[in-house]
Amino acid sequence: MGRLLALVVGAALVSSACGGCVEVDSETEAVYGMTFKILCISCKRRSETNAETFTEWTFRQKGTEEFVKILRYENEVLQLEEDERFEGRVVWNGSRGTKDLQDLSIFITNVTYNHSGDYECHVYRLLFFENYEHNTSVVKKIHIEVVDKETGSCYVAQDGLKLLASNNLPSLAAVSAEITGVSLHAWPTVFLL
Repeated sequence: MGRLLALVVGAALVSSACGGCVEVDSETEAVYGMTFKILCISCKRRSETNAETFTEWTFRQKGTEEFVKILRYENEVLQLEEDERFEGRVVWNGSRGTKDLQDLSIFITNVTYNHSGDYECHVYRLLFFENYEHNTSVVKKIHIEVVDKETGSCYVAQDGLKLLASNNLPSLAAVSAEITGVSLHAWPTVFLL
């Protein structure tokens, strides 16, 4: 009876552990013609000693309804799907040399307007415990807008800095209003036991 109670309590603790959580926000504005990194970080609790992780990335182009798989990464093997929008443009930038992936990020090179839309980073983790295994899955959703070089937020900030030195108050007010939309991203949440 005591062993059964310990197993039930242990299973309850594992299910509340969020072993597959994804915590880091990605940038959401890609510049046309440039390389863009889409972040997907899967946090890991320190108490997890053995785990295996794989990921699948899906994409829904702006104005369409269906998600399509663009890649799968498992056991150091990158499997790219045949999709002309991403042909020769997707590069793995995540963890290497481990079966328990933490960073599942990708690069899209030479971004086009066809890359605007919704991306999903599907994280599948299998946790190995002494007497059982536990599967977790999490989906990180990222919306990407592709913009011209002149409209990227870093360019807006540079223009604002140039205007600070001038006395053109109407233009300064307009640019500073745009700068308030620039966001800073926090460090990932880390859980320690």
